[in-house]
Amino acid sequence: MRPVNAIDYLGIAQSVAWQIAKKASSAFFNRKPTIKKGPNYITSGTGSLKFNTDIGASVKVNINLGKSRLEVDAFAQTDFLNWLDKIAVTLTAPNNGKDVINRSVTHNQHSYYKSASPYGIYNLRFTDTDKCKWDCYYTLVDYAKSASRSVDMYQNIYNTEGLEINSVYNASNQKSYILPTKDLSSKPFSLSKESISLSAGELNNQFYDENRKVFVNALRDYDVDDKILFSDIISDIQYNKEDNYTLFSFDTDDSTIHWPFAGNLTTQYKKGDTLKLKLKVVEEYRYDNNVFENLDYCLNGMKLQEKNEYPNINDYLK
Repeated sequence: MRPVNAIDYLGIAQSVAWQIAKKASSAFFNRKPTIKKGPNYITSGTGSLKFNTDIGASVKVNINLGKSRLEVDAFAQTDFLNWLDKIAVTLTAPNNGKDVINRSVTHNQHSYYKSASPYGIYNLRFTDTDKCKWDCYYTLVDYAKSASRSVDMYQNIYNTEGLEINSVYNASNQKSYILPTKDLSSKPFSLSKESISLSAGELNNQFYDENRKVFVNALRDYDVDDKILFSDIISDIQYNKEDNYTLFSFDTDDSTIHWPFAGNLTTQYKKGDTLKLKLKVVEEYRYDNNVFENLDYCLNGMKLQEKNEYPNINDYLK
């Protein structure tokens, strides 16, 4: 009989397909994973998925945790500006057991589980009932092969194509901050930056690193303390009475950006109106000589949401 320690759990993970929910159906279809292999880990990804648009509300995958010294690291990525969007992550023990992970996470926020009894086939599921684009991942680490996967706070994370990129891990909020290409900036603006208005799509793309094909915490043409003029057409507007915020939607080329503001603003704004805001580039996190940027509106919004509050639109009106 083959000893249990001889089982190649990383090899198994490499071959297991993701199950993708069909739209308007309880059925699932299989999708081949994107795979990145390391000396003692496998990262498996779904690729980019538009939840509740092209597919249904969830994706899932089976993970064989048949021994100790295995660890699951689950995370997901979305458009940088969609700070409000969260995706539910659950990891369920074998034989309809309990959920060992059960939480909602934001962009590049990680959830971990170290294998323990009961050993066997665990089910990992990502669920979002809203319309949102996500790339879902998990990394399976086999510490029997090597004692560690990273050095200090620097770790590896992956883009949609499975390419490995460097990031810094912040243990306080369990988020990864991806290091941008050193020469991220494009050609300088011919006009003053403060005289140019950016749409939601243009602003979102400021955080996209074309070389690494992933969103990073750095703007291409702006630095900390720079002001940014935002101007875009409201594609949809809805009031959430339960949480007392108004959700503004802005369409981009391949997705929709959702921004909430406190209170009922549906009598002041309507679909088709142009919303103009004045935003500021701020520092979100710093490690060594790396400064990770964000927008004051997004960062304030994330902090307020922890108290079930939302930004006041008057603080950002142009």
